[in-house]
Amino acid sequence: VADVPADSRVFLSIGHHSDLVWQFPYAGYDAIREKQFDTLLRFLDRYENCHIFVEQAELLRRYISAHPESLEKFRSAVASGRLALTGGESIPDLNLCCGESLVRNLQAGRAYYRDTFGVDVTVACESDAFGMCGQLPQILTRSGYRFLLPGRRPAFPREVPGNVPFRWRGVDGSDITVTPAAEFVGHVGHVINLPVVCSELERLRESVMEVRTSDFPGDMFVQYMTEVEPLREELFGIVDAANRADGTRMVEFGSIYEYCARIDDSRLPVVHGEFNPTFTGCY
Repeated sequence: VADVPADSRVFLSIGHHSDLVWQFPYAGYDAIREKQFDTLLRFLDRYENCHIFVEQAELLRRYISAHPESLEKFRSAVASGRLALTGGESIPDLNLCCGESLVRNLQAGRAYYRDTFGVDVTVACESDAFGMCGQLPQILTRSGYRFLLPGRRPAFPREVPGNVPFRWRGVDGSDITVTPAAEFVGHVGHVINLPVVCSELERLRESVMEVRTSDFPGDMFVQYMTEVEPLREELFGIVDAANRADGTRMVEFGSIYEYCARIDDSRLPVVHGEFNPTFTGCY
Protein backbone atom coordinates (compact mmCIF):
# COMPACT_ATOMS: atom_id res chain seq x y z
CA VAL A 1 0.00 0.00 0.00
CA ALA A 2 1.46 3.33 -1.06
CA ASP A 3 1.75 6.23 1.36
CA VAL A 4 -0.47 9.17 0.49
CA PRO A 5 1.56 12.42 0.66
CA ALA A 6 0.09 14.83 3.20
CA ASP A 7 -0.15 17.66 0.66
CA SER A 8 -1.82 15.61 -2.08
CA ARG A 9 -5.18 16.84 -3.34
CA VAL A 10 -8.21 15.58 -5.21
CA PHE A 11 -9.39 17.61 -8.20
CA LEU A 12 -12.90 16.36 -8.98
CA SER A 13 -14.28 17.94 -12.13
CA ILE A 14 -17.57 17.43 -13.94
CA GLY A 15 -16.92 16.98 -17.62
CA HIS A 16 -19.09 17.45 -20.66
CA HIS A 17 -18.51 14.62 -23.12
CA SER A 18 -20.63 13.85 -26.15
CA ASP A 19 -20.22 12.33 -29.58
CA LEU A 20 -21.45 14.48 -32.44
CA VAL A 21 -23.15 11.51 -34.12
CA TRP A 22 -23.36 7.99 -32.77
CA GLN A 23 -26.69 6.71 -31.49
CA PHE A 24 -28.88 9.65 -32.47
CA PRO A 25 -29.23 12.14 -35.35
CA TYR A 26 -28.02 15.72 -34.98
CA ALA A 27 -31.32 17.04 -33.62
CA GLY A 28 -31.49 14.27 -31.04
CA TYR A 29 -28.01 15.03 -29.73
CA ASP A 30 -28.71 18.77 -29.71
CA ALA A 31 -31.67 18.13 -27.38
CA ILE A 32 -29.58 15.90 -25.10
CA ARG A 33 -26.71 18.37 -24.96
CA GLU A 34 -29.08 21.26 -24.26
CA LYS A 35 -30.25 19.49 -21.11
CA GLN A 36 -26.65 18.67 -20.15
CA PHE A 37 -25.43 22.25 -20.51
CA ASP A 38 -28.54 23.52 -18.71
CA THR A 39 -27.60 21.20 -15.84
CA LEU A 40 -23.98 22.37 -15.78
CA LEU A 41 -25.07 26.00 -15.57
CA ARG A 42 -27.44 25.14 -12.74
CA PHE A 43 -24.62 23.38 -10.88
CA LEU A 44 -22.34 26.41 -11.29
CA ASP A 45 -25.10 28.67 -9.97
CA ARG A 46 -26.01 26.53 -6.96
CA TYR A 47 -22.64 25.18 -5.79
CA GLU A 48 -19.71 27.53 -5.29
CA ASN A 49 -17.27 24.62 -5.12
CA CYS A 50 -18.38 23.15 -8.46
CA HIS A 51 -15.76 22.86 -11.23
CA ILE A 52 -16.55 21.70 -14.74
CA PHE A 53 -14.71 21.25 -18.04
CA VAL A 54 -15.74 20.95 -21.66
CA GLU A 55 -13.96 18.71 -24.14
CA GLN A 56 -15.06 20.21 -27.47
CA ALA A 57 -15.39 23.82 -28.55
CA GLU A 58 -18.01 23.01 -31.19
CA LEU A 59 -20.52 21.67 -28.68
CA LEU A 60 -20.19 24.74 -26.47
CA ARG A 61 -20.47 26.99 -29.54
CA ARG A 62 -23.69 25.28 -30.66
CA TYR A 63 -25.26 25.67 -27.22
CA ILE A 64 -24.28 29.33 -26.86
CA SER A 65 -25.51 30.03 -30.38
CA ALA A 66 -28.93 28.67 -29.39
CA HIS A 67 -28.82 30.35 -25.95
CA PRO A 68 -26.89 33.62 -26.30
CA GLU A 69 -27.99 34.66 -22.80
CA SER A 70 -25.71 31.92 -21.42
CA LEU A 71 -22.51 33.46 -22.82
CA GLU A 72 -21.83 35.81 -19.91
CA LYS A 73 -22.44 32.99 -17.43
CA PHE A 74 -19.83 30.85 -19.18
CA ARG A 75 -17.42 33.77 -19.43
CA SER A 76 -17.76 34.41 -15.71
CA ALA A 77 -17.09 30.73 -14.95
CA VAL A 78 -13.99 30.76 -17.16
CA ALA A 79 -12.70 33.94 -15.51
CA SER A 80 -13.16 32.46 -12.03
CA GLY A 81 -11.43 29.21 -12.98
CA ARG A 82 -14.55 27.11 -12.40
CA LEU A 83 -14.94 26.27 -16.11
CA ALA A 84 -11.92 24.72 -17.81
CA LEU A 85 -11.82 24.83 -21.60
CA THR A 86 -10.04 21.90 -23.22
CA GLY A 87 -9.66 20.29 -26.61
CA GLY A 88 -10.03 21.49 -30.15
CA GLU A 89 -13.15 21.89 -32.21
CA SER A 90 -14.24 18.27 -31.71
CA ILE A 91 -12.82 15.00 -30.43
CA PRO A 92 -10.96 13.23 -33.26
CA ASP A 93 -12.78 9.92 -33.05
CA LEU A 94 -12.83 8.01 -36.35
CA ASN A 95 -13.50 10.99 -38.56
CA LEU A 96 -10.11 12.73 -38.88
CA CYS A 97 -8.09 10.71 -41.35
CA CYS A 98 -5.03 12.89 -41.93
CA GLY A 99 -2.66 15.24 -40.15
CA GLU A 100 -4.01 18.38 -41.81
CA SER A 101 -7.54 17.61 -40.58
CA LEU A 102 -6.22 17.19 -37.05
CA VAL A 103 -4.26 20.46 -37.13
CA ARG A 104 -7.22 22.39 -38.53
CA ASN A 105 -9.50 20.88 -35.87
CA LEU A 106 -7.14 21.93 -33.09
CA GLN A 107 -6.63 25.45 -34.41
CA ALA A 108 -10.34 26.05 -35.04
CA GLY A 109 -11.15 25.07 -31.45
CA ARG A 110 -8.39 27.23 -29.99
CA ALA A 111 -9.51 30.18 -32.14
CA TYR A 112 -13.10 29.92 -30.88
CA TYR A 113 -11.97 29.76 -27.26
CA ARG A 114 -9.64 32.73 -27.77
CA ASP A 115 -12.16 34.88 -29.61
CA THR A 116 -15.05 34.07 -27.26
CA PHE A 117 -13.36 33.83 -23.87
CA GLY A 118 -10.00 35.54 -24.37
CA VAL A 119 -7.94 32.52 -23.26
CA ASP A 120 -5.31 30.34 -24.89
CA VAL A 121 -6.22 26.74 -24.17
CA THR A 122 -3.25 24.54 -23.21
CA VAL A 123 -5.03 21.25 -22.41
CA ALA A 124 -5.82 19.13 -25.47
CA CYS A 125 -8.43 16.39 -25.38
CA GLU A 126 -8.39 13.03 -27.18
CA SER A 127 -11.00 11.49 -24.89
CA ASP A 128 -12.60 8.49 -26.58
CA ALA A 129 -10.26 8.70 -29.59
CA PHE A 130 -9.54 5.18 -30.85
CA GLY A 131 -5.77 5.22 -30.67
CA MET A 132 -3.25 8.05 -30.77
CA CYS A 133 -0.61 8.42 -33.49
CA GLY A 134 3.10 8.88 -32.83
CA GLN A 135 3.20 12.40 -34.27
CA LEU A 136 0.55 13.71 -31.91
CA PRO A 137 3.02 15.16 -29.35
CA GLN A 138 4.66 17.13 -32.17
CA ILE A 139 1.32 18.36 -33.53
CA LEU A 140 0.00 19.31 -30.09
CA THR A 141 3.09 21.12 -28.83
CA ARG A 142 3.46 23.08 -32.07
CA SER A 143 -0.22 23.98 -31.83
CA GLY A 144 0.31 25.52 -28.39
CA TYR A 145 -0.80 22.71 -26.07
CA ARG A 146 1.17 21.60 -23.00
CA PHE A 147 -1.09 18.87 -21.60
CA LEU A 148 -3.28 16.12 -23.02
CA LEU A 149 -6.36 14.34 -21.73
CA PRO A 150 -5.72 11.04 -23.50
CA GLY A 151 -7.95 8.70 -25.44
CA ARG A 152 -7.75 4.94 -25.70
CA ARG A 153 -4.22 3.59 -25.47
CA PRO A 154 -3.84 0.13 -27.02
CA ALA A 155 -0.35 -1.31 -26.57
CA PHE A 156 0.44 1.06 -23.68
CA PRO A 157 3.59 -0.08 -21.81
CA ARG A 158 2.64 -2.42 -18.99
CA GLU A 159 5.33 -1.08 -16.68
CA VAL A 160 3.58 2.32 -16.48
CA PRO A 161 0.25 2.44 -14.60
CA GLY A 162 -2.56 3.61 -16.82
CA ASN A 163 -3.87 6.23 -14.38
CA VAL A 164 -0.71 8.24 -13.66
CA PRO A 165 0.61 11.27 -15.58
CA PHE A 166 3.49 10.66 -17.96
CA ARG A 167 5.54 12.43 -20.60
CA TRP A 168 4.76 11.19 -24.10
CA ARG A 169 7.67 11.54 -26.50
CA GLY A 170 6.76 11.65 -30.17
CA VAL A 171 8.72 10.50 -33.19
CA ASP A 172 10.47 13.88 -33.59
CA GLY A 173 11.44 14.07 -29.90
CA SER A 174 8.61 16.42 -28.85
CA ASP A 175 7.23 15.87 -25.34
CA ILE A 176 3.75 16.52 -24.02
CA THR A 177 2.52 15.83 -20.49
CA VAL A 178 -0.37 13.36 -20.53
CA THR A 179 -2.85 13.56 -17.66
CA PRO A 180 -5.20 10.56 -17.52
CA ALA A 181 -7.81 10.53 -14.80
CA ALA A 182 -6.62 8.79 -11.65
CA GLU A 183 -10.21 7.70 -10.98
CA PHE A 184 -13.65 8.07 -12.54
CA VAL A 185 -16.74 8.89 -10.54
CA GLY A 186 -19.93 7.71 -12.16
CA HIS A 187 -23.39 6.28 -11.83
CA VAL A 188 -24.18 4.69 -15.19
CA GLY A 189 -21.91 1.65 -14.94
CA HIS A 190 -23.92 -0.78 -12.82
CA VAL A 191 -21.84 -3.12 -10.69
CA ILE A 192 -23.32 -6.62 -10.90
CA ASN A 193 -22.53 -9.48 -8.54
CA LEU A 194 -25.55 -11.73 -8.82
CA PRO A 195 -28.04 -11.65 -7.29
CA VAL A 196 -27.31 -8.05 -6.18
CA VAL A 197 -27.48 -5.14 -8.65
CA CYS A 198 -26.38 -1.68 -7.52
CA SER A 199 -28.67 1.26 -8.22
CA GLU A 200 -27.29 4.35 -9.92
CA LEU A 201 -26.99 6.29 -6.66
CA GLU A 202 -25.40 3.33 -4.87
CA ARG A 203 -22.80 3.13 -7.61
CA LEU A 204 -22.22 6.88 -7.41
CA ARG A 205 -21.65 6.63 -3.65
CA GLU A 206 -19.30 3.68 -4.10
CA SER A 207 -17.22 5.45 -6.72
CA VAL A 208 -16.89 8.59 -4.56
CA MET A 209 -15.82 6.45 -1.59
CA GLU A 210 -13.23 4.74 -3.79
CA VAL A 211 -11.66 8.16 -4.24
CA ARG A 212 -12.04 9.00 -0.53
CA THR A 213 -10.21 5.82 0.51
CA SER A 214 -7.70 5.69 -2.36
CA ASP A 215 -4.02 5.12 -1.65
CA PHE A 216 -3.03 6.78 -4.94
CA PRO A 217 0.45 8.26 -4.33
CA GLY A 218 -0.14 11.91 -5.15
CA ASP A 219 -2.63 14.39 -6.56
CA MET A 220 -5.69 12.84 -8.21
CA PHE A 221 -7.54 14.24 -11.19
CA VAL A 222 -11.02 12.68 -10.99
CA GLN A 223 -13.68 12.93 -13.70
CA TYR A 224 -17.45 12.68 -13.49
CA MET A 225 -19.23 12.60 -16.83
CA THR A 226 -21.84 10.75 -18.83
CA GLU A 227 -22.57 10.17 -22.50
CA VAL A 228 -26.30 10.79 -22.92
CA GLU A 229 -27.55 10.25 -19.36
CA PRO A 230 -28.46 13.17 -17.06
CA LEU A 231 -25.78 14.32 -14.62
CA ARG A 232 -26.89 13.58 -11.05
CA GLU A 233 -27.12 16.54 -8.69
CA GLU A 234 -26.96 14.10 -5.78
CA LEU A 235 -23.20 14.05 -6.37
CA PHE A 236 -22.71 17.13 -4.19
CA GLY A 237 -24.48 15.65 -1.17
CA ILE A 238 -22.69 12.34 -1.67
CA VAL A 239 -19.30 14.10 -1.68
CA ASP A 240 -20.17 15.92 1.57
CA ALA A 241 -21.25 12.65 3.20
CA ALA A 242 -18.14 10.82 2.00
CA ASN A 243 -15.87 13.47 3.50
CA ARG A 244 -17.51 12.89 6.90
CA ALA A 245 -16.80 9.15 6.66
CA ASP A 246 -13.47 7.47 7.33
CA GLY A 247 -10.95 7.87 4.53
CA THR A 248 -7.43 8.82 3.53
CA ARG A 249 -8.12 12.03 1.59
CA MET A 250 -10.73 14.75 1.15
CA VAL A 251 -12.79 14.66 -2.04
CA GLU A 252 -12.71 18.22 -3.37
CA PHE A 253 -13.80 19.83 -6.62
CA GLY A 254 -11.06 21.46 -8.65
CA SER A 255 -9.84 22.47 -12.08
CA ILE A 256 -7.68 20.38 -14.37
CA TYR A 257 -5.56 23.51 -14.84
CA GLU A 258 -4.90 23.66 -11.10
CA TYR A 259 -4.01 19.97 -11.21
CA CYS A 260 -1.65 20.41 -14.16
CA ALA A 261 0.10 23.37 -12.52
CA ARG A 262 1.19 21.12 -9.64
CA ILE A 263 2.77 18.43 -11.86
CA ASP A 264 6.56 18.14 -11.76
CA ASP A 265 7.37 17.04 -15.31
CA SER A 266 10.91 16.05 -14.38
CA ARG A 267 9.63 13.25 -12.14
CA LEU A 268 7.29 11.66 -14.68
CA PRO A 269 7.93 8.42 -16.59
CA VAL A 270 8.66 8.89 -20.30
CA VAL A 271 6.74 6.82 -22.85
CA HIS A 272 7.83 6.58 -26.49
CA GLY A 273 6.06 5.65 -29.69
CA GLU A 274 2.37 5.51 -30.51
CA PHE A 275 -0.75 3.82 -29.23
CA ASN A 276 -2.04 1.95 -32.22
CA PRO A 277 -5.66 2.43 -33.25
CA THR A 278 -8.22 -0.16 -32.25
CA PHE A 279 -9.74 0.03 -35.74
CA THR A 280 -7.61 0.06 -38.86
CA GLY A 281 -7.93 3.25 -40.84
CA CYS A 282 -7.88 5.64 -37.88
CA TYR A 283 -5.41 8.43 -38.58
